[in-house]
Amino acid sequence: MKNKKLQRTENLNEIILNSVNEYIRVVDRKYNVVFENTPMQEHLGITKGKKCFEFWGGKEPCKDCVSASVRKDGSEKNREVAVDNKYFKVKCYPIMLSDGSCEETVEIIGDITEQKQLNKKIEDYTERLEEEVEKKTSQIRKNQEIILKERENLTSILDSMQDIVFVINKNHNIRFINRTAWEKFGNVLNKKCYQIIHESPTPCLNCKSSQVIDQKENTRWEHYSKKDGGFYDIIESPTNGPDKESSALIIMRNITELKQMENQLRNSEERYYLAQQAANLGSWDLNIKTNSLHWSEQIEPIFGFKKGQFKKTYEAFLECVHPDDRKMVIASINSCIYENTGYSVEHRIVCPNGTIRWVAESGNVLRDKNGVAYRMLGIVTDITRRKQFEEKLRLNEARLEALLKLKNMTEATDDEISSFALEKGVSLTGSQIGYMHFINDDQKSLNLYSWSKETLKYCEAEKKFHYPIDQAGIWVDCVRQKRPIIHNDYQNLNKKKGYPKGHVHLIRHMSIPVFDGNKVVAVAGVGNKELNYDDSDVRQLSLLINGMWEHIRHRRNVEEIKKHSFSLEKQVKKLVEEVRVKDRLAILGVVSSGLAHEIRNPMGSIIAGIKLLGRHDKSENEKKLVCDILKKESERINRSLTEFLTYARPNKFITDNVNINTILNDILKLTAENPELSAKHKIISELAPSIIEIPADIDRVKQVFWNLLSNSFKAMSKPGTIKIKTFMNSRYLSVEISDTGSGISPENINKIFTPFFTMTQGGTGLGLAISQRIMEEHHGKIKVKSEIDKGTVFTLRFPLKKK
Repeated sequence: MKNKKLQRTENLNEIILNSVNEYIRVVDRKYNVVFENTPMQEHLGITKGKKCFEFWGGKEPCKDCVSASVRKDGSEKNREVAVDNKYFKVKCYPIMLSDGSCEETVEIIGDITEQKQLNKKIEDYTERLEEEVEKKTSQIRKNQEIILKERENLTSILDSMQDIVFVINKNHNIRFINRTAWEKFGNVLNKKCYQIIHESPTPCLNCKSSQVIDQKENTRWEHYSKKDGGFYDIIESPTNGPDKESSALIIMRNITELKQMENQLRNSEERYYLAQQAANLGSWDLNIKTNSLHWSEQIEPIFGFKKGQFKKTYEAFLECVHPDDRKMVIASINSCIYENTGYSVEHRIVCPNGTIRWVAESGNVLRDKNGVAYRMLGIVTDITRRKQFEEKLRLNEARLEALLKLKNMTEATDDEISSFALEKGVSLTGSQIGYMHFINDDQKSLNLYSWSKETLKYCEAEKKFHYPIDQAGIWVDCVRQKRPIIHNDYQNLNKKKGYPKGHVHLIRHMSIPVFDGNKVVAVAGVGNKELNYDDSDVRQLSLLINGMWEHIRHRRNVEEIKKHSFSLEKQVKKLVEEVRVKDRLAILGVVSSGLAHEIRNPMGSIIAGIKLLGRHDKSENEKKLVCDILKKESERINRSLTEFLTYARPNKFITDNVNINTILNDILKLTAENPELSAKHKIISELAPSIIEIPADIDRVKQVFWNLLSNSFKAMSKPGTIKIKTFMNSRYLSVEISDTGSGISPENINKIFTPFFTMTQGGTGLGLAISQRIMEEHHGKIKVKSEIDKGTVFTLRFPLKKK
């Protein structure tokens, strides 16, 4: 029978193990679970009496079983396991017997799913950042001026990041660094990346930069710097360098603090689970009947008390809890005592010196045989740094979101942009009030511009619109000193001038200057934060407001560019009109010359014929022959004038929905009935059945088709083939007319649409010019391809959408 004292010790140890918030189990040499604490049973299920590997979903011992390894060499082992979308960290320790052997091991199982999710969240944040960088890079390519401006904006954003940013080319040369990298390493442009990151004289054996650049793949890895003892999370992504060469973008995030937190947590876990006394766990013991509370020595410093200073009562503990969290803590304790629920809360505490911290508490209730709670045991952990890290991450995400929204406010006014940035600045710094004022060009007065909504709600002082800087109080010291100014004890400052009647009462105040080059252009201020302002608040507000100013400045520059572009557009239109006038005059000269030529030749025949008719020595047959010639030449003049008028002064354009296939079929029927055209030639028709109707003038379209078919027939002196084809895509309906005629020489193919240019006997040279004019009226195009002795292909393209 066990010694009673030993039995009580074992019971106490079991109570302590059951009160902690971690999962503990004991495994024997045959992989049987011989003990597990209450938290593990409640959260992960009962495994006592089962094989340890069954918890991980296995049917036989794990290949990398840490318990077997620990029993073998007697040293602690660590392992990570993923089960059902959850991640666990297993720490295994030997239970050494007096003879030095080890029959059982202790496994401490920690749920690290939240930590994995946090890493995923950081990855998502980095991906969003990469997307934003890619978006800005795409905008930069539009034109040279905008490229330069947008590149400056992108550089400004990268410079505002706390991450180290490099851009390297295939030769590992550093082609770009942001401000953080400059401050960290100095000017390392054109140096080798492995010399800077790894301090190595040769490229790394496992370098993946070439893979990133050539295969456009992203990589991620961690790096420990021997130089500064820091840990870095490194992401490499494909990008274009400053010279538009294929490069890799390297983003190095300092995760030393996170690693330190992990180490501290690991050390804490080792203390909690290896120690046999509750005092090493930061434990507390509440007597429910007497309300007396015992704290271990480690808890008092967490709550800001000196050793022995705590009053050791439940009420004294509640006085330490932040007033806003007190009701929640009491409800959780009562629920644990009276409803038998678990006690696990995170809440704020207020130390005697006013400092606010965050703690995590967990505990369990001891009950008598009647089920009445008489004692509550638990542990407490200081999680202030973790909460600060989470808050820092939240602020960075909120600032990034605000900057992205600012970039998308392309149509907003300066008032809307500044008001949005001001409200976000008040929120990011946890302030109650805020203002934004611009400095006039004379640098001697302020234009009192805008106030936050809460400021206008509580401030009843008379609003002025201009204020001389030399008469302003300490709230414009940031302008005078050209640096951020913090007043955490505003009411006790000796230099303050006071504020007008009705002004909101100031407790704390912070103001920052906004620069355009070396010139201060604006001042932004916030006030009445619950806690003191610090460098983090300066950084948050500065980055946001400077981003706002860059956006406003960019927007103003764009407006100036638009105005300049409008002026240039007017000048271009004027020059185009002048060119058009000159082109019209040139075309008029060509057309007049051609028309004169077309009329001069038949007119010569007509004049000669009239002279012959006046002679009395000509017979009636000769006179009849002359009359036929006069009639033929007159008809030639009439035809030339008619086609010229068709080209120079077309009839009114009448649009209707027409089916191109129907028009072509009608023309082909007429062609088949004309033996002079089709008797010796073969005609192939490939009309797509699925084409749709288009808006067109049916008579003019027929004229184009007839002109092209006539030319094809005339081009084939020997029996040949004419092929007519229709087809369609998402933008155009196309008609292709090809022949196997003599073709057009390269020197003439650019002249065929010129008025009065012809290669056939008796032609006017206006048919193709008229066809081109008709296609332009339909917003379409006519193209030609030809080879000598092989034939010619004319392609007509009609737009599907009406213009």
